[in-house]
Amino acid sequence: MIGICDSGVGGLTILKDIHKRYPRLDITYYGDEANMPYGDKTKEELEKIFSDIKAYFKDKGCTDIIVACNTMCSAIEFNDDTIKIHDIITKTIDKLDTPKDKKVLVFATPFTIKKGRYQKGLAEKGYQSEGIALKDLARDIEDGIDKAVIKDKLYQEFRKHQDENIGAIILGCTHYPIYKDLFYEYYKVPVFDSLGLAFGLEDSDEKGAISLHMERSDKLAHFLKEYIGDIKL
Repeated sequence: MIGICDSGVGGLTILKDIHKRYPRLDITYYGDEANMPYGDKTKEELEKIFSDIKAYFKDKGCTDIIVACNTMCSAIEFNDDTIKIHDIITKTIDKLDTPKDKKVLVFATPFTIKKGRYQKGLAEKGYQSEGIALKDLARDIEDGIDKAVIKDKLYQEFRKHQDENIGAIILGCTHYPIYKDLFYEYYKVPVFDSLGLAFGLEDSDEKGAISLHMERSDKLAHFLKEYIGDIKL
């Protein structure tokens, strides 16, 4: 069994991707809506939150934890010899495939942009990048804001960041792939996210089960139906 954690529903995009590739793997998802958003937490608060989540996964018998939250990955160094912990930021950067004479725009939460792990990692690989903080997008998705409203807000932000030398976009938040089409629609360049990453997982021989540890609500039901599809919980 593996554990996947995030501050809310965003990490369900990772869950859907993992389940599609490993349909017989048991997965436990921890959507920490009680502490959402993570972006206004201190490093110490995030370390305590992750310690509690890790204890939960260990109690469930998980062998791996995928931290499907860029904010948490930006804040914490994961060191634990008793369970494998997968950080998605480095793997997302490694996925990038674009000419190095082009600028990479990184869209993420204010905390992730401030910490600069994406910008530093891209620079180490020879890329020029610009980090752009989207203060409200993750929360708007959590709140079920209409797509037309989200599009209008995003386009207002996009107009501030126009450059003929833009070669690619990285979505540095697992909520953002839900509206990946809006980023491509405006910029018309490749858009990279944290889906399809290699975690070295192995499928099981038996039928996999998925369990959710998060608030059951109409919002969650709508999200699962519209974005996750036919996964059986």
